[in-house]
Amino acid sequence: MFVVIFLLLLTSSLFAEEEYAYDLYFDESKAGYHICTIEQNEKGISVSSSTSYRIKVSGKEVELNFEEETNYDLREHPRSYHLAVKSDGEPREVDVDFYPDSIVLTTSDDKRSTHLVEEEVYLLDNNILNHYTLLFRQLDYSEMGKEREYRVFVPQINKLATLVLNISGRDTLFGYEVYRLEGDLEGIRFTAYADAAMKFLVKLQIPSQSLEAVIAESGEELPNVPPDVTDMLVGKLYYPADSLIPSTKSLIYLKAKGDIAFRTVGDGKSYYKTPYQKFEGKTNEKLEGEFVITAAEYA
Repeated sequence: MFVVIFLLLLTSSLFAEEEYAYDLYFDESKAGYHICTIEQNEKGISVSSSTSYRIKVSGKEVELNFEEETNYDLREHPRSYHLAVKSDGEPREVDVDFYPDSIVLTTSDDKRSTHLVEEEVYLLDNNILNHYTLLFRQLDYSEMGKEREYRVFVPQINKLATLVLNISGRDTLFGYEVYRLEGDLEGIRFTAYADAAMKFLVKLQIPSQSLEAVIAESGEELPNVPPDVTDMLVGKLYYPADSLIPSTKSLIYLKAKGDIAFRTVGDGKSYYKTPYQKFEGKTNEKLEGEFVITAAEYA
């Protein structure tokens, strides 16, 4: 009888399924939700999730939706990732394949880019909360108070980045015993709380984005009155006149508040753009006057 019970327990652990839901807030106002399912079998781990926002920007109501499917091996290292993003009905898709020595990203318009890697890389994409859970389950929690660096890939900006994590303490939150983790993803700081036993994400705070995610009993509810995030998209990164944009890569686009003028270093060209227009220029652009970065992506 002991052998039968043991086999039943072993089988159930190999075919585990977890479901989590989160409420998403901007500046303490409900803005959306994230729901995810994590399934494990004898071959690996599959994750599916849905993230939706309803917000207001410059007087316009906007709905954003992120549908994700990710496959991991049994060591919880990513092997494939698919993301479909819709903004007001306009779809955009990204596929990522992880190999021992490279990462290949393909977009819905068949553009492909390859990143060569020499070490294990973790997956941590924007707005996909379950990526934190899979990452947290691979940490050594005996090293509390020590900073560790991890290489992560952020598909939505197609970039390999360095994440610095510090397991800074233990706490109790919403009835959960949790670890508190302080993170820095190349200047974007966050505080996360992970369940002490199962290591799933309980709460995430990103102060620079006024974003907070909190575990909930159920998701799939968007706010009837969407929060106005216009002021939250500006005012976070300020640079004085004639300062360099902090990038050593090609600037793909930049959104800014107000009329701005960029001056290319070396050739004297100037670029004048109205709010939220696409800017295509070289690196190390200089500004005339003050400006505010609201969003930037780098190649």
